[in-house]
Amino acid sequence: MITIHCAIFDFGGVITKPQAEQYVDRMSRLLEVEKDGFAREYRKNRPDYDRGTVDGQGYWRRIASTFDREIEDETIDALIEYDVKSWTVINQDMKRYIRQLQRNGVKTAVLSNINFDTIRHLEAHQKWISRLDHRIFSCELNMMKPEKAIYEKCLSEVGHAPEECLFIDDLDANVQAADALGIHTILFEDSGRMMDEIGSNYRFEA
Repeated sequence: MITIHCAIFDFGGVITKPQAEQYVDRMSRLLEVEKDGFAREYRKNRPDYDRGTVDGQGYWRRIASTFDREIEDETIDALIEYDVKSWTVINQDMKRYIRQLQRNGVKTAVLSNINFDTIRHLEAHQKWISRLDHRIFSCELNMMKPEKAIYEKCLSEVGHAPEECLFIDDLDANVQAADALGIHTILFEDSGRMMDEIGSNYRFEA
């Protein structure tokens, strides 16, 4: 069994459920564009938003311009609201699991590609996230997974060697980047499988 002193979790798709499709539908309808085209531009423009180099207004105006749309501020406000809600449906099994680790004195962290609008929503509606020992967010650092620098920043923040940490993410590229630094990793599929894998291979110590 491998001893772990810090559990590091991705946010979207791990702490939360996968992006809620009903909100994606609402966003594409607001822009009056077909869903596949919307999803393509949404993903293509996302890195600058999550890196913190463009704000929500700039992100949505950039997407709208791709479709030759002009949008009002109130439409952008609605798009931001739907977008944030689409990524913040909490996986209650993971919330309980993280709280159990905390009760046992295990250090916990979140390492996420995330934008300032979503952070503000979490601060207002999911205050328990602030009780994780460390929160490493891409928009605050102008760096993103799977870039090496953000993992190095995370290790510096948590104060543990790579081999003392376990990182859990739902994207293979992000897991591979952490693994390359010697961090133990799990590619997240669902909470049950994650817990089984942890139980078979790892033990947590404060």
